[in-house]
Amino acid sequence: YITKDCIACSELVEKILKKDGSKNYLRRLQAYCQYDNGKYQDGMKILEDFFKQVAPEKILASDYEYLARFQVKTGRDTMSAIKNFYKAIEMDSSKWALHLEMADLLYSKKDYCGAAVEYQKHIDSLSSPTALQYYRLGLCHYFCPDDTLRYHKAEVVFGKVTELAPSSGLGWSWRAKAMSKLEPDIVNHPELLEEFGKAKPFFDKYVEITEPDTGNLTKNKRDLITAYEYLASYYFLRKEDALAKTYLDKLVALDPENESAKNIKLFMEGQTPAPPGKGGGKGK
Repeated sequence: YITKDCIACSELVEKILKKDGSKNYLRRLQAYCQYDNGKYQDGMKILEDFFKQVAPEKILASDYEYLARFQVKTGRDTMSAIKNFYKAIEMDSSKWALHLEMADLLYSKKDYCGAAVEYQKHIDSLSSPTALQYYRLGLCHYFCPDDTLRYHKAEVVFGKVTELAPSSGLGWSWRAKAMSKLEPDIVNHPELLEEFGKAKPFFDKYVEITEPDTGNLTKNKRDLITAYEYLASYYFLRKEDALAKTYLDKLVALDPENESAKNIKLFMEGQTPAPPGKGGGKGK
C-alpha cells in the first residue's frame, strides 16, 4: 500500500481476510486501494462494512475522507459527502485542502452560495492565493442569489484578480460587471446621474486589453458587447454623442440586432424618447 501497488495490496488483503476476517483494519487499506484502482462501487461497499464493524475510537480522519470521495464517485447524496469531509477536517485540522474539494463539488452542483463559503476557507488557508482561485470565488459571490451583498463582494474579489493578473481581461470584465450592478437606478432616479459611472474604469481597461487581441474575438465577443453597451450608454447619458456613437458603431459591428444600440440611435435621431438603462448589467 505504501508503494502504491494497489492491485497487489488488494489481492494480499483479500487472502488475509479469508483466513482471518477479524483484521478489520485491513478493510480500510482494501477500500482505499479500490478507490485508487477506480473500483468505486466495490470500495464503497468495503468501507461501509468497515464502518459497521470498527470501534468508533479506531476511525481515522482519512476514513471519512475516503467515504466522502466514494459517495461523490458513486453519485450518492452530495450533502452527506460534505458532512463527511467536515468530519475529516474536525479530526485532522491539517486537511484544509478538503475545503477545495467541497467547494468544487458545490460549484459543480451550482450551489454558488455554499461554494463561496468553502472557497473562502480554502483561500484563507493559503499564504499566496492565485488569481484563478480568487476568480472562482468571485464567480460564486456574483451568482449567489441569497446574498444581498453579492455584487459588492464579487467586485472586491475580482479586484484581487485584477491586482494579481492585471494584463488579463477576464478579471477586469467581471469586476466591471459586478460594479455595474452597484450603479444607481438612474431610470427611476435621474437625479443620481452624476453618480453613474462606477464601472466605467473597469470596462475601459477591459476594452483596452481585449480590443487588440483580434485573434480571440470569438472568445471575447460576449464580454466586449457588454462593455460597449455600457460605454455607449455612459457617454449617451452625458450627452457626449461623438463618443457614444463610437461605441455604438463598435457594438453594432459585433451585434447588429442589439436592442440597446437601436434604442440609443433612435433617440439620438429624435425618433423615439427611449433612453437606455444602465447597460452592461445583464449578469452575463
